[in-house]
Amino acid sequence: MPSYYIAYERDGKQGYVASAPALPGCVVYGKTLQEAYRNIQTAIQECLEVIYERIHHRAIDEIIEDINDGKTPPSLNHRPTSMKK
Repeated sequence: MPSYYIAYERDGKQGYVASAPALPGCVVYGKTLQEAYRNIQTAIQECLEVIYERIHHRAIDEIIEDINDGKTPPSLNHRPTSMKK
């Protein structure tokens, strides 16, 4: 997993808020600094999984849309040399 800068803040409830600014919305709470660290590690992984899924589904949706529009998606235009006639 790539490394991300993590910002920590004490909150009014005597706990800690941790965030990964590079991943908007990736913010967690922990009663202790260690708990906040564990929680943000999990949250970063989950945020990255959501981003991957959205990119993957978007790519699939675009391919389906191209096929429905009668276009051949660029990835299907290329055939290996062994398959060319």
